[in-house]
Amino acid sequence: MIGSPARVIVGLASDYDLTVVGAHDRYTRGKPGLGPVASRVVASAPNAVLIGRESPDDRAWRVLVAVDGSLASERALNWMGANFDVQAAEITVMSVTETPWVHLGLGMEWFDLPKEMIDRTGNEVEVAIENELHYETEHLVEAARSLLERHGLSATTMICEGDPALEIISEAEKVEYDLIVMGATGESDLKHRLLGSVSTKVAQDAPCSVFVAKFSE
Repeated sequence: MIGSPARVIVGLASDYDLTVVGAHDRYTRGKPGLGPVASRVVASAPNAVLIGRESPDDRAWRVLVAVDGSLASERALNWMGANFDVQAAEITVMSVTETPWVHLGLGMEWFDLPKEMIDRTGNEVEVAIENELHYETEHLVEAARSLLERHGLSATTMICEGDPALEIISEAEKVEYDLIVMGATGESDLKHRLLGSVSTKVAQDAPCSVFVAKFSE
């Protein structure tokens, strides 16, 4: 076909359940992030997208499944369970509890402060919010683990606090995962246009392959 590779791929993607692209083309190999074609496909393809990076050797795959309780997350879990050959993989289900100042609209520079420098004493409302968020997160990671069990897959679970995209990327780098699995709701409000969705940020900066299941709620 003739034309812009990104435009052609996105145009054809609606006819397929999964679009697979490399993180970079032959001219941008070795560079961090995503090449222009992959970036456009992640942002605009209507269905599931797999961004391929270097695969592991003969060892079992390590798969990090990032969940947030959305229908997009559920779709990603079912997609992996039904279509990926990961029975022998080491699977970790991860969810990130956003810190309260995220919901209060404070700047991203707050994420750079050590936790011990943030004064939470005497703020009963903030403590109650944190406890409720943590409880909800425990529930959703357990629900995700149970869903994977129905597909014959076992997984460990983990919960952390902070900015979701940063925490997912940090965990992927630390443990050297081979694949990140997550959902994307395809929201287009002002917040997402300015900051970019979590899935887009992870696909851009992850050190490994990333599978994103799209779902428009």
